[in-house]
Amino acid sequence: MSKLKIELQEVMRRLALKHDVLPFMDRRFRPEEVALQILPNEMGRLLSGSPDYVSPDAGVGPVWLRLEGPEKGAKLVVYRAVCDERLYVVAPTLRAGSSPRP
Repeated sequence: MSKLKIELQEVMRRLALKHDVLPFMDRRFRPEEVALQILPNEMGRLLSGSPDYVSPDAGVGPVWLRLEGPEKGAKLVVYRAVCDERLYVVAPTLRAGSSPRP
């Protein structure tokens, strides 16, 4: 198993120990329904364009972000990996038969 995969699994393990549900955008998911996935470039540009966004240091966090929009807000959990210094976001990996919580 790669060092990166071990690092990301450890972060998810810590999150699962502390939280029954985790946010992604305007939904909530059980920890087993999500994983840390590479933050899409478009989402990264939106975050970095925000005047109050501070990029997390590698290995710190993860950090919880609340994004406000004109109609509703969104929440994200973001982590910068030590192994590759890329940003990752907790995002759903839904399996058949599971459903997000509103």
